[in-house]
Amino acid sequence: MVGERRRLRRRRGVGRGVARVAAPLVVAAAIVVLAIGAVSQIGPASGPDRRTVDRSFAALAGPIVARSNASGAALNTLLGDGPSLLRVAFFSDLDSLTSATADDDRQFAALTPPEPANDAASRCATAMDDRRRGTAGVASALEGLLGGRRGLGGGDEAAAAHGLATAGTLLASADAFWASCRRTLHRAPGSARLPASVWVTDPGVWSEGSLGRFVAALVSSASLTTAHGLALLSVSTDPASVPGASGVSVLPPTSALRVLIVLADQGNVDEAGVTVVLTAVPQGTARAPAPVRARTDVAAGHSVTLTPPPLDVRPGRGYVIDITATAQAGASVSASLPVRVSLVPPPPTTTTTTTSATSSTVHSG
Repeated sequence: MVGERRRLRRRRGVGRGVARVAAPLVVAAAIVVLAIGAVSQIGPASGPDRRTVDRSFAALAGPIVARSNASGAALNTLLGDGPSLLRVAFFSDLDSLTSATADDDRQFAALTPPEPANDAASRCATAMDDRRRGTAGVASALEGLLGGRRGLGGGDEAAAAHGLATAGTLLASADAFWASCRRTLHRAPGSARLPASVWVTDPGVWSEGSLGRFVAALVSSASLTTAHGLALLSVSTDPASVPGASGVSVLPPTSALRVLIVLADQGNVDEAGVTVVLTAVPQGTARAPAPVRARTDVAAGHSVTLTPPPLDVRPGRGYVIDITATAQAGASVSASLPVRVSLVPPPPTTTTTTTSATSSTVHSG
């Protein structure tokens, strides 16, 4: 009996020891859970963490705001200097603006979570989105007025002025949202500071009268008037030709003549759907081979290299290769290349192998 009572006391001691070890473990687990929750969701009462989030948000937003301010300055310059710009530069600036504001909007949206205090992030995000939409509205109105990069249509001044006025309202709203975001963040814990950002520096520019005059100036601008200018920069053949008599290029014997063309757009509008036609007009009574065609687009100020399918020619005959390039908008350019295909191929190149003989002399004594 005495031994049994001792065993029971030992078991109770072990149980109390397990309980004493388990209690701190439970408390530690609870602390870990609470810590994870505090990191994943910062509450309003967590002042130090909130200050860190707000200041980090402001630091990350700074470079995006700087780029947005540059876009705002570029837009104001376009509104002031637009009628004096060259057409290619005008539309290039518009494309850059719409692309930059779209990038700013995407990058700003990626800054959260975690969210800064008091809905500041949503107000700043609204400002960036309004700027994106406002810039897109400006581009749409001006492209519609001037016919875009291809110079097609345009001329509706009333529609353009209305589109610009709508865009100006969005941009003014964006400035107001940004100012509200700055105040909200600065008043929150940490007093984080965002850079100032104002696009509509002169509301008079976006007034009905100013926009009407601006639109009229764009329509009457000589530098923005469409000018088509297709050009054939170079024409060469494959097989390659050599100069012959009377300006006729001489080709080696072939039945498939390729013509290599470099086509340039030296105007100020993009030319779409340019069709290039090559025709070989034979000298004498020989049958004319079927024309060949190629199709391409070429942007203003750029050039493209074309290799149409080969022309079916016959050795020993002369041809005049007529080349014509015509765009959908009506711009056209043409050139002629007189060639003669040789009947007899040039003599083949022969290779002579020289063998050196080695002689041995035997002397007897």
